Amino acid sequence: MAEPTAPGSTLPPELTAALERDLGISAEEFLERSDLAQKLAEFAAGLRAEFPGEFGGAWMEGSTPTIAVTTESLAERVEDEGFAAMNVARSESELHRDATALTDWIDTLAEPFRSLFRGMMVDLMRNSVVVGVSDTGNGSLTDLFDLPSLLQDVGILFTPANDIIPGESTEEVPLGRSGPAAPRHHQAMGGDAFLAGQPGNQLRCSLGFNGTGPDNTAVNITAGHCNPDGPETARVPATFLGGPLDGQQFGSFTETTMDGADYGIVTISDEYADLFRTAGVRGGNDVHVTGTADPVVGMPVCKSGLTTGFTCGVVTSTNLRIDVGSRTLDNAFTSDICALQGDSGGAIISGTRAVGVSSASDVGDFTSCADAVRETGFFGESPQLYATPINDILANLPGVHLNVS
Repeated sequence: MAEPTAPGSTLPPELTAALERDLGISAEEFLERSDLAQKLAEFAAGLRAEFPGEFGGAWMEGSTPTIAVTTESLAERVEDEGFAAMNVARSESELHRDATALTDWIDTLAEPFRSLFRGMMVDLMRNSVVVGVSDTGNGSLTDLFDLPSLLQDVGILFTPANDIIPGESTEEVPLGRSGPAAPRHHQAMGGDAFLAGQPGNQLRCSLGFNGTGPDNTAVNITAGHCNPDGPETARVPATFLGGPLDGQQFGSFTETTMDGADYGIVTISDEYADLFRTAGVRGGNDVHVTGTADPVVGMPVCKSGLTTGFTCGVVTSTNLRIDVGSRTLDNAFTSDICALQGDSGGAIISGTRAVGVSSASDVGDFTSCADAVRETGFFGESPQLYATPINDILANLPGVHLNVS
C-alpha cells in the first residue's frame, strides 16, 4: 500500500525553501497556520456581527490564534472555542470610528500639510489607530497643527517622504537570473512575466490569478497600475515576456482600477485562452489555488513575482488606507515581504488560498532582496509589500470568478 502524501509535500521546493529562508517554518506549518487563520477569521466574523461593542479584533500570534475582547464574558466564550483571548480597552468598531474621524480631519487640511500624512491603519494588536506621517525633522506634530483631541490616542509612525515605489521598470531582466525560470507557456500562471502597453510605453509586470469572466472568457487578475495608459482606457495590449511565445500579444486590459483599489483585468484572446485555464501559481513546480482567504494579521503569506520568485512573510496590517504616489489605496493589507520592480501584479497566497495581488513596495527600487533586507534591518525594520485583497477585487467584479483546483 502506498504511503499517504504529507501535506507539505504538495508545495513546490522553491516555495518550501522560501518559507524556511524567510519565516523559518516548514511547508506543513505554512499550511497549518493558513488553515488556522481562516478558522479564526470565520469565528471572528461571527463575533464581530454579534458583539460589535465587545469584539476587539483577531490576529495570529505565531501559531496562536488570538481574539481581543473588552468583556470577561466574551473572553470565556473565545477560550471555550480554543482561541486565546486578550483583554483590551476599545472595541474594533471604536477603533474604526476613530480612524474614520481622523481621516475626515486630515481631508480638511490644506496642502502641503495634508500630504504630510502618508496613511492610516487600525493596529489591532496594540488596540490603537496609527497614522503615518512624513518625517519633517520637527520631531512633533504639535509644532505644525492644532491637533484634534482624538489624535492624543493614536500612534504616529514617521516615514520617509518617498518610501513607496508604485512604478514598474521597463528594463527587461532575463527571467531566471534572480527569479523563477522562464515560463513554460503551455500554461500561464501567477508570477509569470508579461509586458503591458504599446512598444515604447510598456511596463514589466507579473501575472496574478487566472479566472473567468462573462461568457466563460479567460482572464488574469493583476495590478491596475501595470496598465501604463491607466483607467478609462480599453484594449491596452498584454504580451508574453520570455519563453517561446516572447513578444506575442495574449490579451488586453479590459478593466483598470488604480484609486481605492489596485487591480486590472486582462481578457485573454481566444487563441491563448487554454493556456490560462489553470489555477496555478508559478514556482518551479506549481501551487494550485483551492480558494480565497481574507488577510489576517500574523497570517503567513508568500508572493510569486517575475523578479524575486517566491518570497514570504506575515500579514502586518489590514484595512489600511495609504497614499501610493498620486493615488490612495483603501482597505489594503501589508506584509513583511520583499518585492522589487516587476513583481507588481503577482499572486499572493496563504497555504493554497489566494489572498491578494502585489501593488507597491517600500523597497521596490533596490536591486536585490538581500540588499533590501540588510538596509531596512539596519533601522530595525523590514521590507513592506502593499497589496489589494483578492476578495475585494472579486466583490467589485461579480462577473469574474477565480480558477480553483
